[in-house]
Amino acid sequence: MLRYALFRLLWVIPYSWAVITLLFFLFTLTGDDPAQLLAGQRSDLQTVNAIRQELGLDLPVYQQYFRYLNDLSPISILTIAQVQSNNYTYYSLVALSAQRILVLKYPYLRRSFQNNRPVAQQYFEKLHGTVILTVSALFIAGILGITMGVFGAVYRDSWADRFMEVFAVLGISVPSYVAAILSAWLLGLVWHEWTGLNVSGYMVRQDVWTGATFYDFSYLILPALTLGLRPLAILYQLTRQSMTEVIGSDFVRTAKAKGLSPVMVYVRHALRNALNPVITSLSVWLGTLLTGAFFVEYIFNWEGIGKLTVEALLTRDYPMLLGSSIWTAMIFVFTAVLADLVNAYLDPRLRKG
Repeated sequence: MLRYALFRLLWVIPYSWAVITLLFFLFTLTGDDPAQLLAGQRSDLQTVNAIRQELGLDLPVYQQYFRYLNDLSPISILTIAQVQSNNYTYYSLVALSAQRILVLKYPYLRRSFQNNRPVAQQYFEKLHGTVILTVSALFIAGILGITMGVFGAVYRDSWADRFMEVFAVLGISVPSYVAAILSAWLLGLVWHEWTGLNVSGYMVRQDVWTGATFYDFSYLILPALTLGLRPLAILYQLTRQSMTEVIGSDFVRTAKAKGLSPVMVYVRHALRNALNPVITSLSVWLGTLLTGAFFVEYIFNWEGIGKLTVEALLTRDYPMLLGSSIWTAMIFVFTAVLADLVNAYLDPRLRKG
């Protein structure tokens, strides 16, 4: 298992390099001139050239690319001028020359065009909001989807099973932004007197009189339900299909012949063997929701990386947009690797293969 885990983790390196390279050239070659955006429309050419030289935009694209990789790499070569800029959090390893130092450092994602704050700092300030929203949505989707799938497989072709099939088709068909608008309108406005839910806002609130900070988790319900609707429908279908195949297996018939209770047969024996595709889907959805909660966060005004990225796109804040995209892609890669490791742990045939 250790050898398999190391092999999968090593593959993260080429995946990460490919993603970073693609995103860098996509934003560098297709975006507007950052120096012109920072200087403003009425600035003179001298000011624009000074900003371009300060940011290294006067260099050829391949040199800009290698400088960006050097900023992202945990082991980098920094010049004395870069060290004095106070942009890097580093630990000095070896002095290569009078002007260059080999260091161990945190990845540096440059600074935002809008507020001149480090991109990584702003990203991680918002990350916990997206993580809370994503985990809540997946918890709802996982509990309800797996339970409904087991029930649908055991009592297949019943009226309840057909009703859940219709619900699953609707859940998959409706886009997340449409579901967000409908749920905000219906549950947050029309039925507000009965639900008590608000249309938008973040769960961290501040008392107007005392200034004390408190948590109001009612703001989490609507975005979590909306975000979890599609994975719930897919997890239901996956669980139902996988459980239907496993229930017809010989070992399940043997467990029934031994006189085991239905709970032991279906939960302990059948469900465990049916969970491989479900776990894979859960891990993929974890990365997908972390990287794709943009519309839901923006519609419900939820403070997270999705809302941060959309605002960076609207304001053409390219360092923030590029840094947010890279970190989000890395989260997706690591969740995919984690899914492989969990599946290999549950099914020894995978790691032996």
